[in-house]
Amino acid sequence: MNNASELFPTYESLWRHGMKRWSWALLLALCLGSSGCMTQVHTVGAGPTGIEVVHGRNWYWLFGLGKLNTLDPERLAGKATSYRVTTQYTIWDGFLNLIFFPLTIRTKSVWVEK
Repeated sequence: MNNASELFPTYESLWRHGMKRWSWALLLALCLGSSGCMTQVHTVGAGPTGIEVVHGRNWYWLFGLGKLNTLDPERLAGKATSYRVTTQYTIWDGFLNLIFFPLTIRTKSVWVEK
């Protein structure tokens, strides 16, 4: 006859197995959640003086080796001399990158606060 510990797992072995699952699930959640955290902020002059925000998107081909458009933050700022430029890889950019992956096209969002 088999040993009782072979038939019925102990509390310690169940806990260890459960912790491994939770550890992997937590690691996966952290990897997925941190995918949109790349942000660059540049302040020109004294920074934004108003509440106007202009949004644009940079498009790249060959996974970022070449630009498809030229989005100039100075042009987005217009005549403003003090503004903040935020370049960010967002979750929405990640979604677009999944869609355009076969075409090797990538995006990055740009916000200009005047």
